Amino acid sequence: MATIAESLDEFLLDQEARLNAPKTIRDYREKISLWTRYAGEKRVISNVTRHEMRQYIAHLRERDLARESIRSHIRTLRVFWKFVSDEYGIPNAMQSIKEPTRKKPEPRGVASEDFVKLFEATSADIYGVRDRVILCLFADTGARLGAIASMKMHCIDQLRKSAVVQEKGSREHTIFWTHYTNMLLGKWLKARPVCDSESLFVSLVEGKEPTGLTKSGIYQIFKRLKIRAGVTGRCNPHAFRHNFANKYILSGGDISTLAKILNHKDVQLTAEYYAIFNDRELSKLHNEHSPILQMMKG
Repeated sequence: MATIAESLDEFLLDQEARLNAPKTIRDYREKISLWTRYAGEKRVISNVTRHEMRQYIAHLRERDLARESIRSHIRTLRVFWKFVSDEYGIPNAMQSIKEPTRKKPEPRGVASEDFVKLFEATSADIYGVRDRVILCLFADTGARLGAIASMKMHCIDQLRKSAVVQEKGSREHTIFWTHYTNMLLGKWLKARPVCDSESLFVSLVEGKEPTGLTKSGIYQIFKRLKIRAGVTGRCNPHAFRHNFANKYILSGGDISTLAKILNHKDVQLTAEYYAIFNDRELSKLHNEHSPILQMMKG
């Protein structure tokens, strides 16, 4: 029977054979390795009991890990033990071990007034032309940072106001935007310097050949605009994704369509992480969609 260390090596090899994203595999390795060192790498995997796994989870709590971090460790160990159980025909030591309940999250979107401040803080030159399109693409599409950074010139369809982007490794996804963002995009395409880079957004450093903006480069644009605008609230790229989801539902959009726009495989994930409202927003949704209004019309 395989040892714990050998089981981990086989699991990681299986993940690579499945062509999972390198970042996902690294995360699996880090979290499971933490457990293997605790349990003993040379032990036979079939000797590990469910009681020991519960002890390990309690150990994570003693290390003062955040609740969400412990939940993530449990999810990772479940994936690992499902593989081990199937691969070696042994009992699943993580079976029936539940995650801690998730605390109700607070809304984490960029405030509408802060978005306006960021937009108005852009400069009047070519930098501002580029930065305004970037801001509006995040606000208008709900796309991830990696998706915006991956936008290529040949993948943009201005007529249909859409583009094919890459998210989370090699996953392709189509994003859409409105006429306002399309108008700003047209201005950028006219102002964008001619260069060898296929990236839609490029660096603008005097005396240097423009190169494609990286995720870090786009993040730095947000950081500079935040300081310039005097914004103190959340305004990182992912806060724009939260804002998009929140406003989409408040405007009457349905959660299933939103999940497709956000490129989620599971609608439950969309509801859990993005359909988050304060009491004022819930009251607005209730007043607009309560069935009694329809029933009493007749």
